[in-house]
Amino acid sequence: MLSPIRNLVVPTDFSDCAAAATARAVVLARLDGATVHLVHALGVPLISAPYEVSVPAAVWEGLHRGAEARLEEERRAVEAQGVARVTATVSDGAEPAQAIRELAEACDADLVVMSTHGYGGIKHALLGSVAERAIRTIDRPVLAVKDAPGEAAEPWKRILVAVDFSDHADRAVEAAAELAARFDAAIDVVHALELPQSVVPYAWSASFGIELDERIRQSADEQMSAIEARLVARGVSPTLHVRAGRPAEVIPAAADELASDLIVMGTRGNTGIQHLLLGSVAERTLRHASCSVLVVTAEEPG
Repeated sequence: MLSPIRNLVVPTDFSDCAAAATARAVVLARLDGATVHLVHALGVPLISAPYEVSVPAAVWEGLHRGAEARLEEERRAVEAQGVARVTATVSDGAEPAQAIRELAEACDADLVVMSTHGYGGIKHALLGSVAERAIRTIDRPVLAVKDAPGEAAEPWKRILVAVDFSDHADRAVEAAAELAARFDAAIDVVHALELPQSVVPYAWSASFGIELDERIRQSADEQMSAIEARLVARGVSPTLHVRAGRPAEVIPAAADELASDLIVMGTRGNTGIQHLLLGSVAERTLRHASCSVLVVTAEEPG
């Protein structure tokens, strides 16, 4: 899943948040002597459309040179921290999530490590989040770092893995087990117990509703026990938590209560109409979580 880590893509916009992501990437890169690929998406203010005003070539070249110089400073700083190989790429004009995806595919990245600014309210509605778009469009594990720069180099001590008993959740369990073993971290397995809304109107008697609830809870307990057995077989002793509620609410709340350093979860990667209607539990969790979030895709990239 994440072992060995050979190539890490690390986007940067030269902010403090990006510095925290870079610090976390350095820790991970040193585990297996991985290559870190730094990327900066060079953009300009949105002044060209609909006014057909072009950015003068000299201005654009100056921006590019400035970005290259700044990125080279970061490349040398990462290299000085014991990373075997560091590359630096300035992407001209591409939307950031697209630039990240293209580099991840080109270098066959095992993991994308990036910051999230955590915009809320109107700003989030208008701009969204590059991290959320990356989770939606990149077919590789994405680690969204929310640590402060001074904390990002610290090892994870407590990892929460969210499960819904699907194939993509199984991959998240495998990734969490690897990280827990590598960092000697405690691991909590959390399942959000949510009664399907389509069933509720048909629970015409109290006894039927109680029986249905008991059956669902029993099934959840059995599947959680199976996950526990898998983790114990790998030398990891988890703590199990089954909590009623919506996953995007239960998972961040559990992470806060358990003082988790990292949430690991899978995503189906819904797009188009399905994504617009349902959204993504992973994206909503990322939006509300206080700690970093590692999102694992349902399938390995080809």
